[in-house]
Amino acid sequence: MNIVNCKNCNNQSDSKYCPSCGQLMNTHRINLQYLVHEIQHSIFHVDKGILYTIKELALRPGKTLTEYLSGKRASYFKPFAFVTILATIYGLLSHYLHIYPEIQILNDTSQSQKITDIAFDWLYKHYALTTYLLIPFYALLSYLLFKSKYNYFEHLVINAYLIGFQIILLIICLPFSYISISLYFFLPTIVSFLYFAWAFHQTFNNHLFISIFKTILITIFSSVLGLILGLLGGLLFAI
Repeated sequence: MNIVNCKNCNNQSDSKYCPSCGQLMNTHRINLQYLVHEIQHSIFHVDKGILYTIKELALRPGKTLTEYLSGKRASYFKPFAFVTILATIYGLLSHYLHIYPEIQILNDTSQSQKITDIAFDWLYKHYALTTYLLIPFYALLSYLLFKSKYNYFEHLVINAYLIGFQIILLIICLPFSYISISLYFFLPTIVSFLYFAWAFHQTFNNHLFISIFKTILITIFSSVLGLILGLLGGLLFAI
């Protein structure tokens, strides 16, 4: 009989699931196999705890991320289910309300802008998919810039949670688009940047200014990638 401690509540048991909190007694370090199962689980099953997860990410992002990565997962909404649901909601809202701040700020009538319109229309219509495509790139940047004990697959989880919370900020700020499209574009952008820097600072225990500098680099490279994807998408769907 193999008695182990639950990583979520520290209760001892020889059961598959903890009789106290219900979490799996044997949680492993996050790797490729875990993420494949996690993505499948995210699509076909929805757990409890999304409001609690949002609250904890808002107040204690570093603590939330380190607890989840260390094995304390029963209380938190699954990261890829989290980002999938939120990205789908935001994509639907933006697409059907036709609120594309990047396009409206440029306000260009040239042929190149028409291609960009087509690209962003498709990207927002498939916002969950494009978010999934960007998460591995965010994870690679944070993995390379923040030298830590976490592997690349754990950085995928970190960025899934943070991007999910960023989408919440975009949804909250949607009403500002009817006041000023510039305000709607820059307000969530600035708040998201500060939130990412704060979360990275808490998670990786870097100096705050170092976290801010590295977040600037991630933001720049991610924006460039988003622009490239947008232009390629515009050219592809304009043909």
